[in-house]
Amino acid sequence: MSNPVGRPPIKEETIKAIIRDFDEYIDNHESIPTHYEFWSTIAHKKYGIAMSTFYDKEEFSESRKKCNEAQKDKLIRLGLFNVTNATMTIFLLKNLGMSDKQDVNISGDVGIEVAWQE
Repeated sequence: MSNPVGRPPIKEETIKAIIRDFDEYIDNHESIPTHYEFWSTIAHKKYGIAMSTFYDKEEFSESRKKCNEAQKDKLIRLGLFNVTNATMTIFLLKNLGMSDKQDVNISGDVGIEVAWQE
């Protein structure tokens, strides 16, 4: 029998350790935490996981969401004090799901009465 092609599955203990490391990275990161920085400096170097595995594994989704929220928080705070470039901050926040416009829907009968007075 031949061995399956590809990387071996990640052990449950390793997944838990990566999640702990990711949460610690987010909580203690001085600047803006990013998924890629965590993957390249910790997850890949320490555990040898591929980038696609890091993004595809459902087990890491909550930590990725936590990282996104930390990014939003830090970008907003740094943007308010002009520490970051405003254009780049807006771009990054939009990529994180924020918007600078409002959608207003008006429903029902909207009538305008115009009266001519002489």
